[in-house]
Amino acid sequence: MGNTRFQVTQELRNATRAVSKVLSEFNPRITQEAICNSIYIAGGAITSSMAGKAPADYDFYFRNQEDMTVLLSRFLPKTCSFFEVLPGVYEMDPGDEDLSRRPAKKDTSYRIHVTKQSVTFTEKLTGKKYQLVTRFCAEPDALFETYDFYHCMAYYHAAYKAMGVDPEDTLVFHPKALPSMASKTLQYSSSRFPIKALLRAHKFIRRGWTCPGEELLKISCDIHDLNLKEKSVFLYQLRGFYGEEFRALETRIGSIPDEDFNKKAAIQAIEELLNY
Repeated sequence: MGNTRFQVTQELRNATRAVSKVLSEFNPRITQEAICNSIYIAGGAITSSMAGKAPADYDFYFRNQEDMTVLLSRFLPKTCSFFEVLPGVYEMDPGDEDLSRRPAKKDTSYRIHVTKQSVTFTEKLTGKKYQLVTRFCAEPDALFETYDFYHCMAYYHAAYKAMGVDPEDTLVFHPKALPSMASKTLQYSSSRFPIKALLRAHKFIRRGWTCPGEELLKISCDIHDLNLKEKSVFLYQLRGFYGEEFRALETRIGSIPDEDFNKKAAIQAIEELLNY
């Protein structure tokens, strides 16, 4: 059975427009048309948009490593830091160590957070977050293989000419995505990061979703296969998190001496730092 297509919402078009605009400011020699061809939205923002809710954040992915390296070259060398972006943003050098210590100014447009996993632009005026994932790159259809739950398996890849109303401008869904969304029932596929999947399941249940017992059992079996007595394994599992969550957890759990590390200490850190 092939993927399902559905008409895109204006919120997703607007988000793509916003990201292509800010990336063009950092890369004034690259057209917004080329940028739109390089990125696409996938995941939870589409679920929220289809439910008639304004997404809290938007996850963008790059189709290939080459485009990501070019468009984010100003940020990739620097990790785990905060700095402010001014209207003349492309005139500033994000690699300058002093940027992370500059006080915020009233005329800033975006707050940028850079980690090993992503580069996140937050609009100062609206609070909207646009997260550009850097952990990996993939063509849209291949991305489905990396997602934990079927209802998240959807993407929107806009051509620049489709930024207006275009009947060919569509969302693409995995065959199991829409039924899962419609019934608000979690269906687990698989994940390299089952700890994050379990925490996400808990979050969705609190939002009114149903998670059948067999789905929780599938996640539990994947967690059981992990050697969580090893600190390195637990740190690898943190790659399932992004943005400020990842930075806080990596710092906290990474600071635990190897000889003192245990599952209880790691779980306590997750409980204290995350609001799940």
